[in-house]
Amino acid sequence: MGRNLLVVKVVIGNVKIALLNTHLESMLTSSDERINQLNNCFIRAQNFPPEFNVFFGGDMNLRDWETKDIVPENMPDLWVQSGSWLSTKYTWDLTENTNKEMPTDRQPQCRFDRFYLRDSNPKTLQLRYFGLGGQDIVKDTDMFPSDHWAIIIRFSKIQSETTAVKTERESDTCSNWRA
Repeated sequence: MGRNLLVVKVVIGNVKIALLNTHLESMLTSSDERINQLNNCFIRAQNFPPEFNVFFGGDMNLRDWETKDIVPENMPDLWVQSGSWLSTKYTWDLTENTNKEMPTDRQPQCRFDRFYLRDSNPKTLQLRYFGLGGQDIVKDTDMFPSDHWAIIIRFSKIQSETTAVKTERESDTCSNWRA
């Protein structure tokens, strides 16, 4: 279906980040193509210089078995890394999200949306939170913002040893200061 990989490189302070976003092929019948697309995305993600934190995520339409032997060891799934909480597992949950309804008695729950991270070297970010958003009806409508829940991830910057020493020295100087 002509899928793409969007790539944005940003620098925040001294932290280099590559953001990779995609929407992989849909439907179970497109599994082979989706696996090929996923593999190509991981190859691209691994080609960034080591000083970059590489975030790769999006609507992957993945089934767990499709990721076997494809996900690089140094690029963990952030849902798994955060503890694999059931409350944040299903990003496409038609038992809760009424924007779409399947013509079956039982509505599906799937973890189609995912985020992976390849840490920089040296590591500069620490995962602090993984959650879901977009779970409130939009005001004056009967609709959620999307038929998928949003993934919300938060990180904190890891202080380097040289930064920590400098901060400590500055703090000592300030504690001796008198008006």
